Amino acid sequence: MTVLAPKEQAEMLKNSPAEEQIATLAESINVWLSNRDGRFALNFSFRGSVGRWDYVALCDGDPGNNGYGYLDGQWQYISATNSPFITGTNFDGSGRYWVMYASWDYGAKVYRVDKKSNVIG
Repeated sequence: MTVLAPKEQAEMLKNSPAEEQIATLAESINVWLSNRDGRFALNFSFRGSVGRWDYVALCDGDPGNNGYGYLDGQWQYISATNSPFITGTNFDGSGRYWVMYASWDYGAKVYRVDKKSNVIG
């Protein structure tokens, strides 16, 4: 089975019948960056259930509320990984990189950023 990146998955979801969305409350999600063997690690924690297409990603700058502003190949669906997700991007500690947690909004048919941070922990 081919795993589609969130940008491509969004196109598939827009044209599919609505699935039941599991509500994800931003208050229950925490994200932060760390250094793991010289690479950025995307750390996340949450309470309760997450949506099937929720993902965590590394961004070069503040992603705003746009769930598509991640670096290519530097993301992972939450359902397919444990925290932390180790990226292929060299850690530099500059503060310019951000981690975001995004979920699919079935009503609006877009990804939304539920939580984001440039905190290095």
